[in-house]
Amino acid sequence: MASHTHTHTHTSTARRIVDAGCVELLSRGGARSSNVKCTPEIEAALEEYLGENCTYTLNVMRDMVRFDFGVELSTSTISNKLIGKLYTTKNRGSICMDVNADFVNEIYDKVKASPTFQEHFQGKKVVVVLDNAPAHNQTEENDDLVLLRLAPYSPMCNPTEGCFSVFKAKIKVHLALSREELVAARPRGTIAAARMEILEHAAMRCIGCMDLRLVNKMALHCQHAVAAAERMEDMQYST
Repeated sequence: MASHTHTHTHTSTARRIVDAGCVELLSRGGARSSNVKCTPEIEAALEEYLGENCTYTLNVMRDMVRFDFGVELSTSTISNKLIGKLYTTKNRGSICMDVNADFVNEIYDKVKASPTFQEHFQGKKVVVVLDNAPAHNQTEENDDLVLLRLAPYSPMCNPTEGCFSVFKAKIKVHLALSREELVAARPRGTIAAARMEILEHAAMRCIGCMDLRLVNKMALHCQHAVAAAERMEDMQYST
């Protein structure tokens, strides 16, 4: 073995290299608790945050962790902890057609009794759009009730879907402006209720966009989509 005087290597270091058979420095003692920032409790909280609102950005969740746990995490760490943990499965559930039929009948009764219908739509038919939801034909026993059953995965043919897309977009903008309130420090156990209150407030502020003008706009958009489909052309999926 070469002498340490010629290699400028300390004797103890040379012995370690010979004993270990490698020159890399190995980590000692494992992870220290003082250096472990993203604990299992924080990982569970991250999943809970997204479970409550899937629109949270990494920056927002970083602020929430800082306020809830007093720990400063990088956005890359948060991303690494969440990748592979979050997934969705789509299964056909137990769908009771009788329940759907009762729901359609309830909608029909409420629409007929509404002042808006009685003032502007007397004599018109009530059209209920079923987005691939089964219901008994017995719901069509009323002459002025029309059930419009859509094919699966056809939101461009559903004006209600377009209206709610606009509604949800406005809520997201409102929540972005309320970021400081969303991440404000709160006692444990009250976070979910406080954020739900903020979300409900945002919905009440934005519900005004669901007016007759928007409904007419989305209905016209759906007419264009259906006409394009009849001509065997591509339908435009946008609002």
